[in-house]
Amino acid sequence: MTNSRQRVDLQARYFFYDLFLSMTVSEPSDEAVAAWRRGLEAVRDAVPGNAFGGSIERLLGLLDAEDAGARVRSEFNRMFCDPVGQTVSLLASNYVDGRPFGRYLVRLRTYLEKTPFEKEEGYTEPEDSLPFHLDLMRSFIREEMESASPEERAR
Repeated sequence: MTNSRQRVDLQARYFFYDLFLSMTVSEPSDEAVAAWRRGLEAVRDAVPGNAFGGSIERLLGLLDAEDAGARVRSEFNRMFCDPVGQTVSLLASNYVDGRPFGRYLVRLRTYLEKTPFEKEEGYTEPEDSLPFHLDLMRSFIREEMESASPEERAR
């Protein structure tokens, strides 16, 4: 990293990918909601007047509610788990092929075989899932934070 502002920006990006990932992989606990709040405060405080400022304040306001954890869990269940409602699929195949684990996933896996990226052993999310892509972005950012220069990242 060449300067502290770039590092703070990368840390903020990492936090947001981590936040989105934690919102999709399992029903959020009260502890997770409290961690989201602490993370949002840290991003807000790290760079006063940053581009996320107004959005962060609105999110913090929502997370300040006494029943924030219960409301977040209710929304998670409505969006991702409701057996009789219209849920949001986290799999690209559902949108591309009209069903989960379709041809799109096969094409994506074929493409990924040609790249240096591999799923860690025991990682259960399919490659066309939103959590997989959020996790992949976190790994790119983590790699960027750990490297000293663009040349080093290219290796």
